[in-house]
Amino acid sequence: MIVILEGTDGVGKTTAAHQLAVGNHSALLHPGPPKSDDPIREYLYPLARLVRAGYDVVCDRWHIGEMVWPHVFGRVPLMTLSQMHGLEDVMKAMSPTLLVHVVADVGWLESIAKYRQDEENLTQTVKAMAAFTNVIKQSELDAITCTRHNVIEEVTSWKSTQSTHQKP
Repeated sequence: MIVILEGTDGVGKTTAAHQLAVGNHSALLHPGPPKSDDPIREYLYPLARLVRAGYDVVCDRWHIGEMVWPHVFGRVPLMTLSQMHGLEDVMKAMSPTLLVHVVADVGWLESIAKYRQDEENLTQTVKAMAAFTNVIKQSELDAITCTRHNVIEEVTSWKSTQSTHQKP
């Protein structure tokens, strides 16, 4: 099983990803900004190694951000929509895959930005919220939208509908 948590900064993805990984004894991947200009190497190889070894995987950010952040910050995306769909096809072939769009209201994002002393990026964060929604609508993965408060419940519900994925 592969669970990918996506969403703008400050919505609770990392907290939820850690809770999911620990609670399900899953591997956790948190790649940070892209390190190469090769989306296959960047997003597929790490998953393939873990899934082949029999692990369930929780991804704290993954490929969707590469379709969002370049437009928010005015850089060239490393991936096209057709490449995103191709990557998703391979992920689905490897293991049941769920895309979780973690959302929060603007008031929460403002409080997080203030806490992190990152208020100058709040405009981009809010802009990215709409962009994540648009890109996730174009995804070919099973997808759900929820807040940080109900990620575990929603993922557990989805998992119960999937065939069991064996672990080592």
